[in-house]
Amino acid sequence: MPPSLPDGRIHGLLARGGFEVDLTWSDAALADCRLRSRTGTRAVVRAAMRLKVIARGKPVEVAHPEPDLTSFDTVPGHTCRLLPV
Repeated sequence: MPPSLPDGRIHGLLARGGFEVDLTWSDAALADCRLRSRTGTRAVVRAAMRLKVIARGKPVEVAHPEPDLTSFDTVPGHTCRLLPV
């Protein structure tokens, strides 16, 4: 996150693959991320840290094809919560 904005929130970002993203950060670090799937495609997220994924209150099985990538299956219309591990 940019040093000039140590705390903030973005709502409704559109991402490739049919996703809508809400981000919240605090002290220049990710605090919360919500990813809504419009199409049910597999999500691939690049982040500087490992992420755990929660959907409908349960952990989602993830893969890490590269150190900075997290990928997982999604369901159309459902929201996943991505949290730093």
